[in-house]
Amino acid sequence: MNKPDIHNGRLPAEEYRRNFADIKPPLSDYQAHIEASRCLYCEAAPCIPACPTGINIPSFINRIATDNIDGAAQAILDANILGGSCARVCPTEVLCEQACVRNHEPECLPVKIGLLQRYAIDNRQSADHPFTRLPETGKAMAVEDALPAISSLRQCHDLSQLPVGRRIVVIGGGNTAIDIACQCKRLGAEDVTIAYRRGREQMSATGHEQAFARDNGVRILTIELITDRPLQVSLDEIRQTKKDWPDRALLVSLINTINSITGIDLDRMVGYHAVNDKFTSGGYCGEAVKPIALNMVGQIARSPDTAGLPISAIGGISTWRDAAEFMALGAGTVQVCTAAMLNGFKIVQDMIDGLSRWMDRKHYPTLDSFQGAAVPNLTDWKYLNLNYKTIAHIDQDSCIQCGRCYAACEDAAHQAIAMTPIKQSTQHRFGVIEEACVGCNLCQITCPVDNCISMVRQQTGKPYLNWTQHPNNRGQEGNLSTEQT
Repeated sequence: MNKPDIHNGRLPAEEYRRNFADIKPPLSDYQAHIEASRCLYCEAAPCIPACPTGINIPSFINRIATDNIDGAAQAILDANILGGSCARVCPTEVLCEQACVRNHEPECLPVKIGLLQRYAIDNRQSADHPFTRLPETGKAMAVEDALPAISSLRQCHDLSQLPVGRRIVVIGGGNTAIDIACQCKRLGAEDVTIAYRRGREQMSATGHEQAFARDNGVRILTIELITDRPLQVSLDEIRQTKKDWPDRALLVSLINTINSITGIDLDRMVGYHAVNDKFTSGGYCGEAVKPIALNMVGQIARSPDTAGLPISAIGGISTWRDAAEFMALGAGTVQVCTAAMLNGFKIVQDMIDGLSRWMDRKHYPTLDSFQGAAVPNLTDWKYLNLNYKTIAHIDQDSCIQCGRCYAACEDAAHQAIAMTPIKQSTQHRFGVIEEACVGCNLCQITCPVDNCISMVRQQTGKPYLNWTQHPNNRGQEGNLSTEQT
């Protein structure tokens, strides 16, 4: 395994200084007084309830306008002990400034409340500390799950000494994720990506913060959840998204749970897990949805409009083989849910072990070695070779004479299996009537014995012929394909 490329000193000293200078420079005395004079000192000021800490915004701004800077600072700190920090990091564009009455026609330019708040705190002249420490209680406090990396960044006197990776992925869609990604980029990381599990519209990071990330060269990778709607609808939506936002990084995650009703309690006449004798459809998942998910992953991987799109696969993945199948159809990652619910997260380690051993047997050095390997072989039914023929073969040494193959073929297929009594026995011999077998493999599916029934290819001597070329196809599609199988 390659050693992580994590180093310090990735940038020249001047670039560190420039990258970590104030993003929004503080207001000068003149600018602060001009800006404060724009406040209308509203009677029912909408900016106050928009502030999460309830600062009396018109009051502190009015104090700035009247040269009472200490009074302005005190009005802020009375409501918010962290008034200075919040002035720098609070998303005022979606809170107080969004609510400002000047943020309407014809101006559409709110008072710069955040910058005025910073001005008041930074220019407070009082020598006394605004707060008095309470007597010691004798108790201690522990903080779990703190972020030492962020602490190191904020308190570091020489940013060139902070190590950072060359390629970084930040998981999440909030303002903190944006902050971490941008700081990593400014510390010298070459490639920084934010990966979020849904679309940009669902990210809790504000539009302003998302734009800030893009301005800093951070790529935002969103995931479109595809559920049990028709596949074509999902493909059309992805195509339209790529058309509307050509620079938008997309990743699709599929499939979500499928709307379903799993059963009815015939005594109570309600669905299972009813609430107050009422029920509704719910999400169905697990092994039963795997074939649906495999198809959707494969179709997205092979579609010309979506080929190459990163895919994270979900749907009935409970073994290493399941993971390998999804990756062979184009998925770059897989997600395990139901199997983890049933077995705990330890099942993932078993899957990793099994997948690794299979890759060693197949001489695949990396996941990329087989990712998408099955996609070129996935085609539309109309391009399948109609002259390709297989017939079933029953291994008599393995057959347990249960007759399931006979029942399936006799009653639901092509009556291509004969049931012959065995002399001096109550059992029967089941054999394939080769001239009647069409190779549908229903018998193989129903057989309870592994490898008892196999499908054997027959040489017909006929050339490749698909449905678009067949004389019975009256759709006049013409010779649309010359691919050979």
